[in-house]
Amino acid sequence: TSVTLIGFIDPLEFANYLLFFLMGLLAFHSRPVYSLYAQSGPLTFVAAGAFCLMALMIFYFHLQLRDVVVTSIELSASFFGIGAVLTAFRRFHNMESRGARFFADASYTIYLFHHFLVILVAWALLPYHWPTLLKYVVVVASCLGMTVALHAWVISRSPLLRLLFNGD
Repeated sequence: TSVTLIGFIDPLEFANYLLFFLMGLLAFHSRPVYSLYAQSGPLTFVAAGAFCLMALMIFYFHLQLRDVVVTSIELSASFFGIGAVLTAFRRFHNMESRGARFFADASYTIYLFHHFLVILVAWALLPYHWPTLLKYVVVVASCLGMTVALHAWVISRSPLLRLLFNGD
């Protein structure tokens, strides 16, 4: 049997996502942490996060070493990829702009809600015999539009929701 929190939350998945959320929150509120992560190789954070998660997995969830190693590699690759993207944007797009700030703030809203909307829009398009590429463009454009609108008209206007979705 698998362990769940309040009946449906997988604690291992929760710990995995919490690591990314806390790293993002820390980097957002601390310019030195962001700079360190974006410039000097994210492997320091990867190692720290991976070792913390490995300890949690082994001692709390009693997982096998193989599962721990695979998860650690996945986490390391994710953190390294995020660091590479941050480094690239910092190097080639290191300027303030209202548009970039808006999309940076909206990114978590887009990420969280696009899954549901992609399925909903794709399902709604099933009866239409349009070319696949056209359906893809409609799904992408409509989901981006809906999630950006949700952020602009709901999330960004509520202090509590701004804290939960942007950390500020």
